[in-house]
Amino acid sequence: ISTLLCAYRSAELHEVRRKMRASRGLSPCESDSLFFANERLLDRQGGQLSDREKLLARGHNRLCSLPLLTYALIQCDALRPGKGTFRPTIDARCAASSNLSAMPPASLARGIAPRIEVWLSGDDCREPVVDSVNMNMEALRQVIMEYQPVRDEQSSPDASDISFPVLFVDSPRLVMVFDCRYLDNSQSLVPIREKIKISDTLLSLVEIAAQSYRVPAPIYYFLGGSSNANFNEVTPISLLHDILLEDSGTSDGVSDYHAWTAKIAEEVLEEIDAESKDSSR
Repeated sequence: ISTLLCAYRSAELHEVRRKMRASRGLSPCESDSLFFANERLLDRQGGQLSDREKLLARGHNRLCSLPLLTYALIQCDALRPGKGTFRPTIDARCAASSNLSAMPPASLARGIAPRIEVWLSGDDCREPVVDSVNMNMEALRQVIMEYQPVRDEQSSPDASDISFPVLFVDSPRLVMVFDCRYLDNSQSLVPIREKIKISDTLLSLVEIAAQSYRVPAPIYYFLGGSSNANFNEVTPISLLHDILLEDSGTSDGVSDYHAWTAKIAEEVLEEIDAESKDSSR
């Protein structure tokens, strides 16, 4: 909260100095090209950000990811509350805390916020169609809708002839390829029992990701048909929900990332109002 408050006060001070230079006929400084008052200050109109997003420093080119990074950090295995399929023991939490201090930066980043990419099924897909997806179900569904196949009655029922969106998830806890048909069990185009294929490029990427950690991550393929995962122990949807950190609650009872940022923004606004009242006395 103190960092976000400082970011807002810095924006106010920058705007005062910018106006002062303009009134004296001085040239704008270099930092003015990166500063947009209507994306940083509450009393300015015409920007694309809401008041809550301004309070969360979304208009700051370096601090814009701070709230999500902080929320992802408190959702790591060492700190996140146990629910669903995530029920760690105290020993597991201690091990996760120790691993955080020993991980190289790339592994630490994926441990805090898993990498989620959208690929297409089939042999021809050589790269992700979306290389970064927000970690909540609503955003995920919106992205997937853009790549859902459209078929008519004359189309072949064979799943191998269709390119379906699949998720590639990379984290120290698991590496997973997830057939997006599992998001909707009422999918009528092709039954889930029809297995789809993925490219050799994605298969190789899965193996490389799993071996990139000190302890190789378990690999799950959910591609329809028979899977290498034991469905008596785990389901595709439950694993996916565990990965979507923005939909996870916090230990103090906040339901999800949206509710948490609303609470943070409210506290930042209270601090701004309190400081403004003190300065006007």
